[in-house]
Amino acid sequence: MENKFAFFDVDCYERCDTGFTFRSRVKPIGSRVEKLHALAEERGVRLVFTTCCDGRMLRPGEDDEILFVPVEAENTDWLDKVNESRIIYLHKLAWGAPKEDIKHVAWDMFLHNRNATRLIKELGIPQWCVFGNGMDLCVSSAAKGILKAGFDVTLISDVMISSAGGNAESMEKTIAGLCEMGAGRMTIDEFFKEIAGQ
Repeated sequence: MENKFAFFDVDCYERCDTGFTFRSRVKPIGSRVEKLHALAEERGVRLVFTTCCDGRMLRPGEDDEILFVPVEAENTDWLDKVNESRIIYLHKLAWGAPKEDIKHVAWDMFLHNRNATRLIKELGIPQWCVFGNGMDLCVSSAAKGILKAGFDVTLISDVMISSAGGNAESMEKTIAGLCEMGAGRMTIDEFFKEIAGQ
């Protein structure tokens, strides 16, 4: 897997009885998300993904084709498989109630998953294309975590949904703030032309 870029899909999917399904809020951008996932499969591009705190999360050992990265720093079994895994699930903590999730900043996978930064560094992929559900909180946290780990971030701006309670204006403000931190931004069409076309 020698690709110069990887995908970080933030909370687009959750577990269901037949595999995975879109979160209801993601359906308006669903075809674009599917297009990115299809490219990842076709080219062997690494894909890290998370599930919304109030969604049905993947459990350890539930899917043999997906590497499960647990939250506990002392749990390092996943490291033995990281180099051979294309699809990687980064587990998030949830407190079981919206107020508690807000109180504990549950959306920040780099805050609570002690293996998150290590995962990004172990993969060593220079450019991360980030998209997904909850731009103002969840997607923003993913982008910041990757930037702080020392890697480039490209936000795919039209493959994003604002956070609950957010809107187009707050999402644009968040994107602008991430760009000030060093992230780039492009539409999915620009991505396919400039990055995927390399």
